[in-house]
Amino acid sequence: MRKYFVIFCFISVSFAGYTDTIERYMNIVENIPKMEMKADSDAQIWVRSARNILNLTCESIAETLIASNKAATERGKPLFCLSTDKELDPTFLNTLIQKTYTQLSAPKEVKDNMTVSEVALTGLMQQFPCASPGATAPTHSSTTLNQMMHVSE
Repeated sequence: MRKYFVIFCFISVSFAGYTDTIERYMNIVENIPKMEMKADSDAQIWVRSARNILNLTCESIAETLIASNKAATERGKPLFCLSTDKELDPTFLNTLIQKTYTQLSAPKEVKDNMTVSEVALTGLMQQFPCASPGATAPTHSSTTLNQMMHVSE
């Protein structure tokens, strides 16, 4: 297990320079309505592509956060405790990321340099804190787990 953790850390550090910032993410979010207003086909293609990028980004982040929270929960220190009536799907996560970004009290230059994953995790930890330090996170519904299983195959 320790070997996998070291490999994970190495890969994380290796790709850290390629991680996208929330500033770029929010730029896409803010430009979608503007581009929708344009009548040309290139703008409409851009909007569809932008929505797909946001959806894929959120899906990937959700899968990573679910796996990370599961590992943390197994060690008795969950990162967040999502209520059983919520699913960590791309639509929910996209809304949470945007809400968290706008509510962060850090200076704009600090906020803008955060990764999308950092903002997502911050939002989950703020909105779904665990009752006590040793609390266990509720298990995710089988639907959520089944939706995420395709990544491990």
